[in-house]
Amino acid sequence: ADGYHEIWIYVNGTDDLGEDMGTLAYAPVFVNLTKVISAEISPTKSVAVIDSGESRVGQKTIILQLNNTGNSNVTYDLTLTNYDSTRIQVSFADDGTETYEKQQSVAPGAQAIVRIYATAGSSARADEDSRFDMTVQHDGLVLATSEITVQVAPDHAIIFIAPSAIQVAPGNTVDS
Repeated sequence: ADGYHEIWIYVNGTDDLGEDMGTLAYAPVFVNLTKVISAEISPTKSVAVIDSGESRVGQKTIILQLNNTGNSNVTYDLTLTNYDSTRIQVSFADDGTETYEKQQSVAPGAQAIVRIYATAGSSARADEDSRFDMTVQHDGLVLATSEITVQVAPDHAIIFIAPSAIQVAPGNTVDS
């Protein structure tokens, strides 16, 4: 659909006796296909679990597949919407910078991999999920959306604050 297509039409003939009369006429026909702009994102819903490890701050790379289901080369506008920026940070950039928008070109019938980096900060909670969306747009029209729920793996720790010397009443013991 990105240009005109030239199709040649030939008219051959035969007479009443079935004899071939050859090519009687030919001419080009120029056809322009209707441009179809559409996209699919896969998966449309997913869950990412971030393991904070020992640092209490963890990162997860989330990979989505963007499909150009139309018939034209398209540059899509991708946007991240973070609904809980106090607990998780999301970005298209892997270097820690906040990049919420980017463009992605995809040929017709082709796919592109979209990487999103989600980071759980020290205020992230294992008992509360966070969510963000990635939308695919073209010329301001939303074509597809993927909803990602982010969970932080539990990280339980108990710190006892006690003196280093322990006293025991006479006749009792302390097991270490």
